[in-house]
Parts: sequence; structure tokens; C-alpha cells
Amino acid sequence: MPNQLFITDEDVFRRIGGKAALTQLLDPNRTGSWDQATLDSAKQDACNFVLEAAGVAADLGGFQASEFASKFPNLVTYASLKALALVWTYGTGGQAMPDRLTVFDQQAMAGLELLATRRRKHGASDYSPQPSQQINGTISMGEGRMTLAGWKSGFC
Repeated sequence: MPNQLFITDEDVFRRIGGKAALTQLLDPNRTGSWDQATLDSAKQDACNFVLEAAGVAADLGGFQASEFASKFPNLVTYASLKALALVWTYGTGGQAMPDRLTVFDQQAMAGLELLATRRRKHGASDYSPQPSQQINGTISMGEGRMTLAGWKSGFC
């Protein structure tokens, strides 16, 4: 059984400027059409990447796409951006990716890395990387031990 497909065609179209914009990108022969199966494969693979990075598929399963989008909008964004890069890769026969799609892919990969970091650190996808959960400031090396520079000088 494949992982949950939690993004729709509309989620992908919205990120690129509509169906016509995606058709224009993926239609090298200017026929006005492209293969829906290619988009479906890209959407499924993008969802798989997101669920793998989040690592909590059991917690994310069982929601319809619309309900999933209201509960986890960041995951829908990551998957939609990744799907754009994947549909380009799958549907263009190896053409160089436009700069805009490259940026989308980089944003998606940064989000997936953040999800994976949350899972590794806390075992959950809702970890918030705020200062209370990360070290802020400089590390001071001295006398056989490391300390936060702020600790030595005081916090106030």
C-alpha cells in the first residue's frame, strides 16, 4: 500500500501560477497537453519524501487531502514545491530545470531537512527550532572545558 497522497493537482498548480503555466513548462512540443500520470507520479513521490522526512506517517495518516491541508499546511507546501521539481524532471526528458523551479526544489529540500532534524531530535514533526531548543551564542573554549560565552558573562 503506497503512502498517503495528501496534495491535489490544484496545490501544485497554485505554486506555479495555474494549470496553463505548468502546461507551458511541460509542453516542449507545444501541443497544449501533457501526461497527467507524470504529475500523479510526481505528487505521490513528493508526498513520500515528506512523510519519510517527518518520520511519523502513523500520526499523519487517515486524513483527506483537504483536512490534511488545514492541519499540516507546511507539509502540503513542501510536497507541492517538491512535486513541481519532480514533474519537471519526469516530464521533460532531461532538460535543464528553470531557475524558479530550482529555487522551489531548494526550498522544499530545506523544509524536508528541517522535518528530518525535528524527527531526529524529538521524534515528532512539530518540533519548533526556537532558541529554547537550540544553542544561541558562541562557545568559549577554556581550561579543559567548553561553556557558552553568555554563561561566563551573565545573561542579564
